[in-house]
Amino acid sequence: MRNLVLIGMPGTGKSTIGYVLAKKLGFRLIDTDTLLKEKHKRSLPQIIADEGLETFLQWEEAEGKQLVCDRCVVATGGSMVYSDAAMRNLKKLGVVVWLDTPMEELERRVARSGDRGIAAPKGTSLAVLDAQRRPLYERFADIRVSCKGYKNVVADRIIEMLATYEAKQSQ
Repeated sequence: MRNLVLIGMPGTGKSTIGYVLAKKLGFRLIDTDTLLKEKHKRSLPQIIADEGLETFLQWEEAEGKQLVCDRCVVATGGSMVYSDAAMRNLKKLGVVVWLDTPMEELERRVARSGDRGIAAPKGTSLAVLDAQRRPLYERFADIRVSCKGYKNVVADRIIEMLATYEAKQSQ
């Protein structure tokens, strides 16, 4: 496996689990949200407020389309799946894993985090966003992982599922 690409809703744990996976696999972690924040020297909510949702999505797409890496865990922004071009590139880079988290847990995590830039029109609920994005996550994912349990448990589950997936791919 060259790379591992994590997709999923805001609050599903892409960055957190990505860090654990990178450590366990001896890979580097690339967080596309962090790349955007560093490049534009603002938080995600500030970028969206200053530039608008469409510009934010274009910038996010550019990060996904141009990314080149090896032996990395890539934690994507939750809205990366809106871009076919970005997802085509990410799928070429490695195995795409959808971190699927129950709605109650997502709502709890997002409420806890005040500095989360969610790429959606103001007032859009997580449930509506999930309904919009779920078909895209399903379409692009090579592996779907339930994100119930502690981050180390989920990371170990992903590693086990990767081994099974790669064995099937090599047949």
